[in-house]
Amino acid sequence: DKAHNLYSVQRQKEYFDQSVSQMLPILLDERKQLFLASDVKALSKLLVVQHKTNEFLMQIDAKSGNSILTNMCAFDQVHAIRFLSAVIPASLFVDRLFTINGINQNPLDRAFNNLALSSAQTVKYLLSMVSVKQRCVHSVQSKYRIFWNLFQKCDVTTIEQITRNDL
Repeated sequence: DKAHNLYSVQRQKEYFDQSVSQMLPILLDERKQLFLASDVKALSKLLVVQHKTNEFLMQIDAKSGNSILTNMCAFDQVHAIRFLSAVIPASLFVDRLFTINGINQNPLDRAFNNLALSSAQTVKYLLSMVSVKQRCVHSVQSKYRIFWNLFQKCDVTTIEQITRNDL
């Protein structure tokens, strides 16, 4: 009976060592938590429970050049993007939205890449923002990238709808 209990304790220790050794670095690495946060609940936890700043949320990964917006736009996380745009100052939000990463794409480009799989809500929301429109008016490069993406990745109906309502 004692041998069985000792064996059970040993198995529990092995399981604990294996699972904790794999999960603990992720749980302790705040940057990994940030880039894995893709919904409003996770973002709220970072802001409220862990007392993270706007600058922390919008930081750019040194290796890839991506911000948290990149994955949100790529995976059509429009609710999380709406939340961020309400919490983060508009200038910082738009700056990160147009920041080009290591493969010459910005988060808005990633949202356009996802149009075939999504309902285009992310693109429509981002292009309806006043601060994004202002950036497009003042930046030829931003305007060029948006129109290139529109004509490259959208059908005529979507182009008409987005340009009529949002640009």
